[in-house]
Amino acid sequence: MKNIKILHTADLHLGYKFADEEIKTKDNDKTPRSMELNETFHDIINLAIKEKVEILLIAGDMFEDENPGKKLVNFVIKEFRRIPEIDIFIAPGNTPISVEICASVLTHIITPSSAHLAAISLHFSGMP
Repeated sequence: MKNIKILHTADLHLGYKFADEEIKTKDNDKTPRSMELNETFHDIINLAIKEKVEILLIAGDMFEDENPGKKLVNFVIKEFRRIPEIDIFIAPGNTPISVEICASVLTHIITPSSAHLAAISLHFSGMP
């Protein structure tokens, strides 16, 4: 039996706006806390690459808002394009808009023949 390496993460809520949106860094620069979520997502992709996982499983709400904004969507697309050899499985949150957003974002990084949309899950493999 072959072992499969899976990296699982959940409820990323990319685009979430914190009440105390700005934090001070060591250099006294102000950085939006919401950028920490993007950095964490970038780190997740780095970990997937470093650990040579075969599957990245993302469960729950990937985005905070039903309209995440073009800049954030492009960031996610760019990150996913870094891992063309890794199959991405997404089980979106329980709202219909979550499924629509994930499907919309991910169809930009794959060929339509490799996308499979089920009631609550998406599977993408063989990204170009």
